[in-house]
Amino acid sequence: GGAQGLVLAMGKPAQPIEFGSIDKKPVQLVILLVSPPEKKDEHIQALGKISKIMTSSEFRQRAYAATTAAELHALFRDAET
Repeated sequence: GGAQGLVLAMGKPAQPIEFGSIDKKPVQLVILLVSPPEKKDEHIQALGKISKIMTSSEFRQRAYAATTAAELHALFRDAET
């Protein structure tokens, strides 16, 4: 069996990753969201929330500066409320 609900994983590469993005900035935070096919509406809603959170330059800077998984988790948890 796969995921029963939405599962979010975040990671920071040891070094920023050049990705050839439009803004020419390297990747500093990787977010993976997985869900079962029957949860597609919730998946899309979660992607929207993540996108909205990531538009905040203050949030991004704090996420890039985080040094532990607990810090990243707390940042996202607090941003959702």
